[in-house]
Amino acid sequence: MGGKKKEYTREQYEEAIRLLQQGCGTHKVGKMLNIPQKTIYWWWRGIHKPPSTRWEPKPSKELAYVLGTLLGDGKIRTQRGAIALISKDREFVDEFSKCLATILNKPKKIQHFV
Repeated sequence: MGGKKKEYTREQYEEAIRLLQQGCGTHKVGKMLNIPQKTIYWWWRGIHKPPSTRWEPKPSKELAYVLGTLLGDGKIRTQRGAIALISKDREFVDEFSKCLATILNKPKKIQHFV
């Protein structure tokens, strides 16, 4: 019975947030933009965002480093939303972690396994 979820654009999301910041309620914004009130509520509370708003890469040396690692000799494993770089070179792993944290705007995390 579960239908396909409606996809919303970055522009729709940004317009909804702008209206909410101006003091409009979730019900009013939903009616104005023809988007369910519950969706507007989730956006406003930071519970969900449309996929189109989650991450937009910008050209940078950090992005180039991460892509080079992914396409080069680095062995990458993704698991439960985490990215693991497997290498014997600790400096390589540290630099990769720093660059990845920068492009994703997240804190740098490194876990070393033996």
